Amino acid sequence: MNKDDRRSKKTEAALLDALSKLLEEKQLRDITVNELVNRANLHRSTFYTHYADIYDLYHRTEAGFISMFDTYVKKYSDHDYTVLFRGIVNYIEQNRSASRMFLGKNAEPAFQRQLKHFLTEQYIHISAFEDGTENVPEEWFYLSTYHVGGILSLLINWVQNDFSYSKEKFLDLLLKLDINLADNLRKKEYKVLL
Repeated sequence: MNKDDRRSKKTEAALLDALSKLLEEKQLRDITVNELVNRANLHRSTFYTHYADIYDLYHRTEAGFISMFDTYVKKYSDHDYTVLFRGIVNYIEQNRSASRMFLGKNAEPAFQRQLKHFLTEQYIHISAFEDGTENVPEEWFYLSTYHVGGILSLLINWVQNDFSYSKEKFLDLLLKLDINLADNLRKKEYKVLL
């Protein structure tokens, strides 16, 4: 990695950290470039060398965050959920600034809806593959929404509580709840659940 790459990564990290902290105080639409560069201790010209505006920074980071979920879901095509959740939890913890931007208290609701929709689609696709069926029961759409919503709520709560619950305990809790819920939801006797 050359000096310019390192400088670029350092600038990006400073901007993400500053933006995530500002998002704890206010909505994205209320943040100015001046506030952002002052918080990041950078010059406006440095910001504009890399981004057109705050929304450009936000949307590029957002695309990377969604891409991470896509990568992890596709990477673990053997459907080892322990490895999948460990990867996601590690990524969220190692990228706290981005995680706060998208899962924090002033996160844009559109992003969380987009993430939930993406994960719900993947959940149904994986469930159909695991059950060897192309005819997805209507109940799966409701059950997947419930299941994915619960997982996202746990992740959001963990981020919004500043990762105060240890990563190991959080991952263990997430896996226990997920395995228990998945085992019950995937049973053919839906009337037992309803």
